[in-house]
Amino acid sequence: MKKKLAALIIGLTILIMLGGLQATFLYGAEFLTTKPGFTFSITHNDLPTINNEGPTNGSTGISTTPTLNITVNDVNGDTMTISWYSNSSGLWQLFGVNNSVVNGTYHQKNNNFSSTNTKYWWNVSVNDGKEVKTSGIYHFTTRP
Repeated sequence: MKKKLAALIIGLTILIMLGGLQATFLYGAEFLTTKPGFTFSITHNDLPTINNEGPTNGSTGISTTPTLNITVNDVNGDTMTISWYSNSSGLWQLFGVNNSVVNGTYHQKNNNFSSTNTKYWWNVSVNDGKEVKTSGIYHFTTRP
């Protein structure tokens, strides 16, 4: 006989019903059941953080074809993939990838940032294997 599983989430309280068995617990708390063999777990994934962009957003006088950098951190310890995008061609396009990275600062060069006195826009997406976090959009202007 198949048992029906239902879960109702109200705020941070979750009520689970499996057949005639009910269990209620608060997010992050343990709960006990009256029947042996019933186990249930919920895992939580925090999105990676992205900060310390370089060149600093809005900066001017940057050399052509600069090396960009970003610092990423995943509190869950997941390995990540960083995808780098720019709109130097007029459309957002992928120009670099750092695979299987851990917490730290990573760098990428884009040879399309090659014109002087030009404003360039870029951003990154960080995938921790569970969710994707996209940075803000950064820009800099190359020197005359």
